Amino acid sequence: MGYREQLESLIRRSYAIIRDREEIVLTTSRPEERIESERAIDRQWSFIRTCLGRLLAVCHQQGVPIPEDVGELVSRFPDLSDIQSCTTGDSEIRQVYGELRQIIPSSEPALDQLSLILHDLAHQYEIISEWKELHNLLQEITTSLAPFVGELEVILDRTSPWSVASGRRLWRPTQLQLSKLEGFAKGLRYIGTPLRYAEGTWHGSEWALKLVMLRRDMETSLQEGDVSTVFDLSTNLLDACNMYLYIADKQLRDHIGELQSLTRGIVGSVMP
Repeated sequence: MGYREQLESLIRRSYAIIRDREEIVLTTSRPEERIESERAIDRQWSFIRTCLGRLLAVCHQQGVPIPEDVGELVSRFPDLSDIQSCTTGDSEIRQVYGELRQIIPSSEPALDQLSLILHDLAHQYEIISEWKELHNLLQEITTSLAPFVGELEVILDRTSPWSVASGRRLWRPTQLQLSKLEGFAKGLRYIGTPLRYAEGTWHGSEWALKLVMLRRDMETSLQEGDVSTVFDLSTNLLDACNMYLYIADKQLRDHIGELQSLTRGIVGSVMP
Protein backbone atom coordinates (compact mmCIF):
# COMPACT_ATOMS: atom_id res chain seq x y z
CA MET A 1 0.00 0.00 0.00
CA GLY A 2 1.46 3.35 -1.08
CA TYR A 3 1.61 6.55 0.90
CA ARG A 4 -1.51 8.05 -0.71
CA GLU A 5 -3.51 4.88 -0.11
CA GLN A 6 -2.34 4.85 3.50
CA LEU A 7 -3.73 8.35 4.01
CA GLU A 8 -7.05 7.40 2.42
CA SER A 9 -7.26 4.35 4.67
CA LEU A 10 -6.55 6.42 7.78
CA ILE A 11 -9.26 8.93 6.88
CA ARG A 12 -11.87 6.23 6.24
CA ARG A 13 -10.96 4.46 9.47
CA SER A 14 -11.30 7.65 11.51
CA TYR A 15 -14.60 8.55 9.85
CA ALA A 16 -15.97 5.10 10.69
CA ILE A 17 -15.04 5.71 14.33
CA ILE A 18 -16.85 9.06 14.20
CA ARG A 19 -20.03 7.42 12.86
CA ASP A 20 -19.92 4.79 15.61
CA ARG A 21 -19.39 7.42 18.30
CA GLU A 22 -22.17 9.62 16.91
CA GLU A 23 -24.55 6.70 17.28
CA ILE A 24 -23.50 6.35 20.92
CA VAL A 25 -24.10 10.06 21.54
CA LEU A 26 -27.63 9.73 20.17
CA THR A 27 -28.57 6.56 22.02
CA THR A 28 -26.70 6.40 25.32
CA SER A 29 -28.40 7.29 28.58
CA ARG A 30 -25.06 7.61 30.41
CA PRO A 31 -23.72 11.20 30.54
CA GLU A 32 -20.11 10.09 30.99
CA GLU A 33 -20.33 7.86 27.91
CA ARG A 34 -21.80 10.72 25.88
CA ILE A 35 -19.06 13.11 26.97
CA GLU A 36 -16.31 10.61 26.18
CA SER A 37 -17.83 9.91 22.76
CA GLU A 38 -18.05 13.62 21.96
CA ARG A 39 -14.38 14.02 22.89
CA ALA A 40 -13.45 11.02 20.74
CA ILE A 41 -15.35 12.57 17.81
CA ASP A 42 -13.42 15.84 18.20
CA ARG A 43 -10.12 13.94 18.29
CA GLN A 44 -10.95 11.98 15.15
CA TRP A 45 -12.03 15.09 13.22
CA SER A 46 -8.75 16.72 14.17
CA PHE A 47 -6.86 13.67 12.91
CA ILE A 48 -8.89 13.61 9.68
CA ARG A 49 -8.06 17.25 9.08
CA THR A 50 -4.34 16.50 9.34
CA CYS A 51 -4.56 13.56 6.94
CA LEU A 52 -6.73 15.46 4.46
CA GLY A 53 -4.16 18.25 4.28
CA ARG A 54 -1.45 15.74 3.48
CA LEU A 55 -3.62 13.84 1.01
CA LEU A 56 -4.50 17.00 -0.92
CA ALA A 57 -0.80 17.83 -1.24
CA VAL A 58 0.08 14.31 -2.42
CA CYS A 59 -2.77 14.18 -4.94
CA HIS A 60 -1.71 17.55 -6.31
CA GLN A 61 1.89 16.40 -6.66
CA GLN A 62 0.88 13.17 -8.38
CA GLY A 63 -1.79 14.78 -10.56
CA VAL A 64 -4.54 12.44 -9.40
CA PRO A 65 -8.02 13.29 -8.07
CA ILE A 66 -8.94 12.78 -4.44
CA PRO A 67 -11.42 9.89 -3.98
CA GLU A 68 -15.04 11.09 -3.97
CA ASP A 69 -15.95 9.68 -0.54
CA VAL A 70 -12.88 11.25 1.04
CA GLY A 71 -13.31 14.49 -0.87
CA GLU A 72 -16.73 15.00 0.66
CA LEU A 73 -15.05 15.54 4.02
CA VAL A 74 -12.93 18.44 2.75
CA SER A 75 -15.94 20.79 2.85
CA ARG A 76 -15.82 20.60 6.64
CA PHE A 77 -12.42 22.33 6.57
CA PRO A 78 -12.52 25.41 4.28
CA ASP A 79 -8.89 26.26 5.00
CA LEU A 80 -7.81 23.01 3.33
CA SER A 81 -8.36 24.59 -0.05
CA ASP A 82 -4.70 25.54 0.39
CA ILE A 83 -2.91 22.36 -0.62
CA GLN A 84 0.25 23.69 0.99
CA SER A 85 -1.18 22.65 4.39
CA CYS A 86 1.06 19.62 4.05
CA THR A 87 3.46 19.95 6.99
CA THR A 88 7.18 19.48 7.46
CA GLY A 89 6.43 16.59 9.79
CA ASP A 90 4.57 14.90 6.95
CA SER A 91 7.62 14.96 4.66
CA GLU A 92 9.69 13.49 7.48
CA ILE A 93 7.19 10.64 7.88
CA ARG A 94 7.32 9.93 4.16
CA GLN A 95 11.12 9.79 4.32
CA VAL A 96 11.07 7.40 7.30
CA TYR A 97 8.41 5.26 5.66
CA GLY A 98 10.42 5.10 2.43
CA GLU A 99 13.54 4.02 4.31
CA LEU A 100 11.62 1.34 6.18
CA ARG A 101 10.23 -0.05 2.93
CA GLN A 102 13.80 -0.67 1.83
CA ILE A 103 14.63 -2.83 4.84
CA ILE A 104 11.23 -4.46 5.54
CA PRO A 105 9.70 -6.78 2.91
CA SER A 106 6.58 -5.23 1.32
CA SER A 107 4.65 -8.40 2.20
CA GLU A 108 5.38 -7.91 5.89
CA PRO A 109 2.14 -6.96 7.73
CA ALA A 110 4.16 -4.93 10.23
CA LEU A 111 4.94 -2.37 7.52
CA ASP A 112 1.32 -1.24 7.20
CA GLN A 113 0.89 -1.23 10.97
CA LEU A 114 4.04 0.82 11.39
CA SER A 115 2.84 3.35 8.84
CA LEU A 116 -0.39 3.86 10.78
CA ILE A 117 1.56 4.35 14.00
CA LEU A 118 3.90 6.88 12.36
CA HIS A 119 0.95 8.98 11.20
CA ASP A 120 -0.59 8.88 14.66
CA LEU A 121 2.77 9.82 16.14
CA ALA A 122 3.15 12.87 13.89
CA HIS A 123 -0.40 13.95 14.69
CA GLN A 124 0.26 13.77 18.43
CA TYR A 125 3.39 15.90 18.02
CA GLU A 126 1.38 18.55 16.17
CA ILE A 127 -1.29 18.59 18.88
CA ILE A 128 1.33 18.82 21.63
CA SER A 129 3.02 21.70 19.82
CA GLU A 130 -0.19 23.75 19.86
CA TRP A 131 -1.00 22.96 23.49
CA LYS A 132 2.57 23.90 24.45
CA GLU A 133 2.29 27.22 22.62
CA LEU A 134 -0.99 27.98 24.39
CA HIS A 135 0.58 27.04 27.71
CA ASN A 136 3.51 29.39 27.10
CA LEU A 137 1.25 32.29 26.10
CA LEU A 138 -0.93 31.85 29.18
CA GLN A 139 2.15 31.85 31.38
CA GLU A 140 3.32 35.10 29.78
CA ILE A 141 -0.08 36.68 30.40
CA THR A 142 -0.17 35.68 34.07
CA THR A 143 3.41 36.90 34.56
CA SER A 144 2.68 40.31 33.03
CA LEU A 145 -0.69 40.61 34.78
CA ALA A 146 0.56 40.01 38.34
CA PRO A 147 2.20 43.45 38.80
CA PHE A 148 -0.92 45.12 37.42
CA VAL A 149 -3.17 43.34 39.93
CA GLY A 150 -0.74 44.12 42.75
CA GLU A 151 -0.75 47.83 41.93
CA LEU A 152 -4.55 47.87 41.89
CA GLU A 153 -4.65 46.22 45.31
CA VAL A 154 -2.41 48.95 46.73
CA ILE A 155 -4.60 51.67 45.25
CA LEU A 156 -7.79 50.13 46.64
CA ASP A 157 -6.29 49.48 50.10
CA ARG A 158 -4.89 52.99 50.51
CA THR A 159 -7.63 54.77 48.57
CA SER A 160 -4.82 56.26 46.52
CA PRO A 161 -5.73 58.42 43.51
CA TRP A 162 -6.24 56.43 40.31
CA SER A 163 -4.36 57.55 37.24
CA VAL A 164 -5.86 56.30 33.98
CA ALA A 165 -2.56 56.95 32.21
CA SER A 166 -0.69 54.90 34.83
CA GLY A 167 -3.25 52.13 34.53
CA ARG A 168 -2.83 51.95 30.76
CA ARG A 169 0.95 51.86 31.14
CA LEU A 170 0.78 48.95 33.58
CA TRP A 171 -1.76 47.17 31.40
CA ARG A 172 0.31 47.47 28.22
CA PRO A 173 2.53 44.35 28.73
CA THR A 174 -0.53 42.17 29.34
CA GLN A 175 -2.31 43.75 26.38
CA LEU A 176 0.60 42.78 24.11
CA GLN A 177 0.56 39.18 25.35
CA LEU A 178 -3.21 38.96 24.85
CA SER A 179 -2.76 40.22 21.30
CA LYS A 180 -0.28 37.39 20.69
CA LEU A 181 -2.76 34.90 22.11
CA GLU A 182 -5.54 36.19 19.84
CA GLY A 183 -3.27 35.81 16.82
CA PHE A 184 -2.43 32.28 17.90
CA ALA A 185 -6.11 31.44 18.44
CA LYS A 186 -6.98 32.61 14.92
CA GLY A 187 -4.53 30.09 13.46
CA LEU A 188 -5.54 27.02 15.47
CA ARG A 189 -5.40 23.75 13.58
CA TYR A 190 -5.57 20.95 16.12
CA ILE A 191 -6.70 21.93 19.62
CA GLY A 192 -9.84 23.91 18.94
CA THR A 193 -11.93 26.04 16.61
CA PRO A 194 -10.01 28.98 15.12
CA LEU A 195 -11.00 32.36 16.53
CA ARG A 196 -12.86 34.62 14.09
CA TYR A 197 -15.15 37.62 14.10
CA ALA A 198 -18.17 37.36 11.83
CA GLU A 199 -21.51 39.16 11.65
CA GLY A 200 -20.87 41.10 14.83
CA THR A 201 -19.97 38.04 16.94
CA TRP A 202 -16.80 36.28 18.00
CA HIS A 203 -16.58 32.55 17.29
CA GLY A 204 -13.97 30.08 18.53
CA SER A 205 -12.81 27.88 21.37
CA GLU A 206 -14.16 28.53 24.86
CA TRP A 207 -10.84 29.71 26.29
CA ALA A 208 -10.24 32.13 23.42
CA LEU A 209 -13.73 33.64 23.62
CA LYS A 210 -13.49 34.04 27.39
CA LEU A 211 -10.12 35.81 27.27
CA VAL A 212 -11.11 38.02 24.33
CA MET A 213 -14.23 39.20 26.15
CA LEU A 214 -12.33 39.85 29.37
CA ARG A 215 -9.74 41.87 27.49
CA ARG A 216 -12.35 44.06 25.85
CA ASP A 217 -14.24 44.59 29.09
CA MET A 218 -10.97 45.46 30.80
CA GLU A 219 -9.98 48.03 28.21
CA THR A 220 -13.43 49.65 28.33
CA SER A 221 -13.21 49.93 32.12
CA LEU A 222 -9.69 51.35 31.89
CA GLN A 223 -10.96 54.01 29.53
CA GLU A 224 -13.75 54.88 31.94
CA GLY A 225 -11.36 55.01 34.90
CA ASP A 226 -13.40 52.68 37.14
CA VAL A 227 -10.64 51.23 39.33
CA SER A 228 -12.94 48.87 41.26
CA THR A 229 -14.29 47.28 38.07
CA VAL A 230 -10.79 47.13 36.58
CA PHE A 231 -9.57 45.26 39.65
CA ASP A 232 -12.45 42.76 39.50
CA LEU A 233 -11.87 42.14 35.79
CA SER A 234 -8.12 41.75 36.26
CA THR A 235 -8.60 39.10 38.96
CA ASN A 236 -11.17 37.35 36.75
CA LEU A 237 -8.65 37.36 33.91
CA LEU A 238 -5.93 35.98 36.18
CA ASP A 239 -8.24 33.24 37.45
CA ALA A 240 -9.28 32.33 33.90
CA CYS A 241 -5.65 32.11 32.75
CA ASN A 242 -4.76 29.86 35.68
CA MET A 243 -7.73 27.61 34.95
CA TYR A 244 -6.79 27.28 31.27
CA LEU A 245 -3.17 26.69 32.26
CA TYR A 246 -4.34 23.71 34.29
CA ILE A 247 -6.33 22.42 31.30
CA ALA A 248 -3.33 22.87 28.99
CA ASP A 249 -1.10 21.02 31.47
CA LYS A 250 -3.55 18.12 31.59
CA GLN A 251 -3.82 17.97 27.81
CA LEU A 252 -0.04 17.94 27.49
CA ARG A 253 0.23 15.08 29.99
CA ASP A 254 -2.49 13.11 28.20
CA HIS A 255 -0.94 13.52 24.76
CA ILE A 256 2.55 12.73 26.03
CA GLY A 257 1.03 9.50 27.35
CA GLU A 258 -0.30 8.84 23.84
CA LEU A 259 3.19 9.42 22.45
CA GLN A 260 4.64 6.90 24.86
CA SER A 261 2.05 4.32 23.82
CA LEU A 262 2.75 4.95 20.13
CA THR A 263 6.49 4.68 20.73
CA ARG A 264 5.95 1.27 22.32
CA GLY A 265 3.85 0.36 19.27
CA ILE A 266 6.74 1.26 16.94
CA VAL A 267 9.15 -0.87 18.93
CA GLY A 268 6.69 -3.76 18.85
CA SER A 269 6.24 -3.41 15.08
CA VAL A 270 9.91 -3.58 14.16
CA MET A 271 11.22 -6.00 16.77
CA PRO A 272 10.32 -9.69 16.89
